Amino acid sequence: MKSTLLFFLTLFFCMTTSFGQVFELVGYPDTVFYNPATASITLKGKFNNHDTLARDLKAERTLNDLAPGHKTNFCWGPTCYGPNDNKSLGTWNIAAGYSDTTYKLTFEPNSQTGITTVAMYFYDNENTADFVRDTIVFINDPSAAISGTDKALGFSLSNPYPAPAQAFAYVNYELPSGITAQLRLSELHGRDLHTQPLNAFAGKARIETGDLTAGIYLISLVTDNRIVGSVKLIVK
Repeated sequence: MKSTLLFFLTLFFCMTTSFGQVFELVGYPDTVFYNPATASITLKGKFNNHDTLARDLKAERTLNDLAPGHKTNFCWGPTCYGPNDNKSLGTWNIAAGYSDTTYKLTFEPNSQTGITTVAMYFYDNENTADFVRDTIVFINDPSAAISGTDKALGFSLSNPYPAPAQAFAYVNYELPSGITAQLRLSELHGRDLHTQPLNAFAGKARIETGDLTAGIYLISLVTDNRIVGSVKLIVK
């Protein structure tokens, strides 16, 4: 079972893609552990437009693989869409050099267990070569906090590099002003292995991996005992 789940997560990890580098989605996890008793989990994303021109973006839910009883919906720009709506009705303009925070994805387990996978696709209406595709996997864990997770804006945690890691890996991070946080390294479905404080509002942190066996781990950004972002670490 564990090997099957590791293969499943590795597959979807490879599907999270961004091209063009004109805009990016930051501060957003790709794995979320939930308690079935949770009413709902709302994930907030921040889009950065690095271009010198404004961009008109569309949003599309390209995969909604739901466990029985689960529901998801998303908001893009000023409009929120229902569980059966997979495409935004129109585009949403993000100004040059601007960070937009209107994107939300809501997950409702409705007291049911199981694994739900959602893939979102955001693309430039005038140049489809510029796009972001993101896959989120919701995994039930009865030990997770019962209160819904509202991912705070202003947090950013990059995918670790080099990938796969051998002796060490780096992650880039950003924190809101005045916030203290830690990086937590843990097994995918087990114990915490290491925690290290972050002493600046932005920077690069090094995670030692030389003593780890080959496999998949989680690096989590934690503040006030709350996980505000997680990325997978693959160790070779």
